Amino acid sequence: MLARFKSVLANRSFRYLVSSSTVTTLGDRLTHMLLITLIALSQPGKILAYSEGALVFALPPILFSPIVGVLIDRWDKRRILTGVHIAQGALLAMAPLLILVTRSLLPVWFIIFLFFVVDVFNNTTSPAILPAIVGPPEIVAANSTASVFNRFAAIIGMVAGGFVVKSLGWKLSFGLNAATHVIAAFLVLGIAPSRLFRPGAAAPQPELPAALRRSLRSFLEQLREVIRLLGRNRAVAFVIFSIVVSMAISGIAYSVLLFLIQQVLKLGTSGVGIYTGILAAGMVLGALSLGAADERVPKTLVIVFGIAVIGVLFLAGPWLMNRWFLGIVALLSGVTFSWIGIAQTSILQTRVGLEIQGRIFATREFFSNVTLILTTFGIGLISLVTALKSLLLVVGAALLIVAGFGLWLARRLEQPEAEGARP
Repeated sequence: MLARFKSVLANRSFRYLVSSSTVTTLGDRLTHMLLITLIALSQPGKILAYSEGALVFALPPILFSPIVGVLIDRWDKRRILTGVHIAQGALLAMAPLLILVTRSLLPVWFIIFLFFVVDVFNNTTSPAILPAIVGPPEIVAANSTASVFNRFAAIIGMVAGGFVVKSLGWKLSFGLNAATHVIAAFLVLGIAPSRLFRPGAAAPQPELPAALRRSLRSFLEQLREVIRLLGRNRAVAFVIFSIVVSMAISGIAYSVLLFLIQQVLKLGTSGVGIYTGILAAGMVLGALSLGAADERVPKTLVIVFGIAVIGVLFLAGPWLMNRWFLGIVALLSGVTFSWIGIAQTSILQTRVGLEIQGRIFATREFFSNVTLILTTFGIGLISLVTALKSLLLVVGAALLIVAGFGLWLARRLEQPEAEGARP
């Protein structure tokens, strides 16, 4: 495996692409630390504020994903990446200046929203440019190498980001964050130009307005097809159900646990960074442990077990609300979320027809972000009339009930489906 890593890293353009994405990942984690800091400053003592903050990063993929792909296919991908990072750097640099001029935090929310809108282009272009840099035999090794660098950058960014905001203050941190994206833009320039990055290398395409309309219609049709498929394919029904549950857990964790760490336990943004770093380390352990597990272990039971574990952790929360217990929660949550995500993907890849794989995974992203928004707002509104400890108990009990229902669905999934159910 190391030989394959060395082989792809010998590719100069790939090195610059990975370097750029690694620096970007560091910057993105710092952006999230800044977002959490602004939430606490603007509306202290309110869980609902975290729910509102989730809109800033969850809404752009829902609104713009259907059209971004069309634009990327028409533009030079190397220039897109360069322009995206410069635009993100400029937006972040503007934030403290707008605060000084307006004496309000409101413009910053708009700036960060635009940042994540632009980030949709970055997240879509990076994987799209890779096949033009490395050959088909090296794709898996290239993706694995990039994933390793980005995962470690995420851990470092989350842990260090909190301390950076604490030591420099959020205003100077915006400047440092902007610098990471400018550096990433210059690193993209190290990628050798290629005709494959440009639309001229592809077949002629329809006019842009027609292409955008076609893309939107296609996305809506895909969504309808997947919803119809839920009644015919138990595997899809189970995975979509588990995706909704796991993203609901993410929404609850974002709204409740961040508030608990940052404001109730008074650990601040640096404390959030430490615990999210532990969470990321748990995800690495989860991936390694599930990869080493017996292949015969049913993936459906892995998902159900993961949901049940998180439910138990929420139930124990009111009596163990301290720093050490939260560290255990972060580690175990990372492990179980990693198990759940890998198991979901594996079920879809093995139990769903190849002809609809793309539509299934695209729709998964849509359901994920919609569920995240609905859950964070739902929990935020409930928190206005419910004490924190009661909220933890209700969430824990609900997750155990959901795990029981998931076990019933999992057993049905293992039964032979009606002929023709698989598309």
